[in-house]
Amino acid sequence: MKGLMTGHTNVLPGVFVATLALVLALAVGCAPKEASSEKADTSDKGDLIQVTWSAESDCESCHTTEAGARTDETTLHAQHAEDACISCHDDEQTLASAHKDYAEKDPAVKLKKTKVASETCLTSGCHDQAEIAAATASETALTDTKGKVVNPHDLPVHDDHVKGVTCASCHKMHGAGTAEVDAVYKASKATCLSCHHNEVYECHTCHT
Repeated sequence: MKGLMTGHTNVLPGVFVATLALVLALAVGCAPKEASSEKADTSDKGDLIQVTWSAESDCESCHTTEAGARTDETTLHAQHAEDACISCHDDEQTLASAHKDYAEKDPAVKLKKTKVASETCLTSGCHDQAEIAAATASETALTDTKGKVVNPHDLPVHDDHVKGVTCASCHKMHGAGTAEVDAVYKASKATCLSCHHNEVYECHTCHT
């Protein structure tokens, strides 16, 4: 009996010590992780790039993809190289909103979303709609499968044309090769076929 009691007594301190050691290990193991996490968060915040946009901002310091197009002679951007970004991207309210509270580690090197209205091209003194339409009156690039020819700069007046087709729909500015005639033809045809699926430009004539 005495031996049993002695063995039992020796077990209890061992269990207690093991339990205490486990609790301490858990406490010590958790503490450094929390401190490390807080330190990482602080470090991350220090690396963030914050942008306050204005019409005078140097857009190309971040948007390097578009900046490169300025000197690429195969782009339409190069033909407008003397113009400031705000000359075309004049939707100041939208741009200010897009950059509000902007804070990222890496800047957006390419524009994510922007729209250039036809009015920007046509009423800014840069391009004249009537002159362009006259210059392309004999253009046959947009010819459908029935032989109908459409002047891309003198489309029939229709809500879908007014609201859905802009200069930028066919004339891409910043991509390589956008100044080439074939690229403009391809973009123009794709714009038409986005609605005229059967390659027929006159509605209700697909089966006639």
